[in-house]
Amino acid sequence: MLFSRNLLKTKKVQALFLGLWINISCIELAGGMNFFSETLLIIASLATIQSKIDLFFNEPLMKILIRNLDRSTTEEEIKTLFLQYGNVQYCNLVCDKDNGGSKGFAFVEMPKPGDAKAAIKNLNNKQVGSQKIRVKKTENNTP
Repeated sequence: MLFSRNLLKTKKVQALFLGLWINISCIELAGGMNFFSETLLIIASLATIQSKIDLFFNEPLMKILIRNLDRSTTEEEIKTLFLQYGNVQYCNLVCDKDNGGSKGFAFVEMPKPGDAKAAIKNLNNKQVGSQKIRVKKTENNTP
């Protein structure tokens, strides 16, 4: 595992520098700019390239299903429960289209699998409102 993480970091660095080189080349082809403008453009390019590299190389979000929710539980309450264990990327309380009330289940996505596993372990069968909720990783982890 250690070897593959080091290799991954190396590929990320290589991709970052390749993206930077492409952006600098485009500046030169466009006839150049003053130093200040070039520096700002390069910094902005680095941030954009880094975010795209992170999306490509990072592990996918872990999607969690929460069932048996009390109908009065809010999306904010669910998010607060999961924030105790780490960052929550996405929280969705599923509601009835006709009356807008909760259907009794929700989905949460957490970026770090370790945080998500801790949340699942600690929140499964926890009393929330008048119900014991059931928490598990979704079967199909695609959004």
